[in-house]
Amino acid sequence: MVIVSPLGFLRDASKTCQDAVMIVFPVVVTAGFLLACMGAGTAFASPCSPSTMLHLAIPQIGESDDTCTSLPFWGDLASITLTITASLSVAVHFVFVARLQRLGERLTATGLVVRTGQLRDELEGHLLKWKCHPVLRILLLLTCFLAAVFFYRHTHDKSQVFDALSEQTDDRISPEGFEESWWMNFGNHPFITSFWLLLGAAGGYYAVKQGALYLYLVREIRKTDWEFQYVPALRDENFG
Repeated sequence: MVIVSPLGFLRDASKTCQDAVMIVFPVVVTAGFLLACMGAGTAFASPCSPSTMLHLAIPQIGESDDTCTSLPFWGDLASITLTITASLSVAVHFVFVARLQRLGERLTATGLVVRTGQLRDELEGHLLKWKCHPVLRILLLLTCFLAAVFFYRHTHDKSQVFDALSEQTDDRISPEGFEESWWMNFGNHPFITSFWLLLGAAGGYYAVKQGALYLYLVREIRKTDWEFQYVPALRDENFG
């Protein structure tokens, strides 16, 4: 049985398949957290929904008749958004690197670049240089994890969301009561919270890494003397 790495799979996949991965992966990750919360009994809590929280965040769009009595995953609009964007960041980075690894081959196949060997060798060399910084990668990942923990602690201890939800109930439920029923309360749901913090750290890590990789490649490519020529759009899916 041959085990194919995610990067190897994406490198050999079509552009349509790569695009699908960037859509499907965030959906699957978000659905996974929803299922985990369903098992913990914190996925739903009628009538608290994303629309209820949206009305709370943006009063200008109108008042909501629904009043939350707890804060489940489905009603936590900010956490849902961060779950999607963090997982999207991971998928986009892997697709980006996979396409870079095939960029030399694609450009020379379309005829956009004349000297085929030099382009492929230099692109592979740039990617190899970028990967040779394990200490920096560990420090970056650790920094992103600490940032995720800080965000969590700030939300748990100082968020105005719990106060606003309490006011909606005319103080029948205290802010501490909403913190206790929050789907990401570490004391009640340590495993779900830990996985979410790891996802947040990974999302920040790959977002920063992709931005730095892009800037690094731009700087390196500007030093080259590649010869480009005009290619009709129909021969190049990225229009050159």
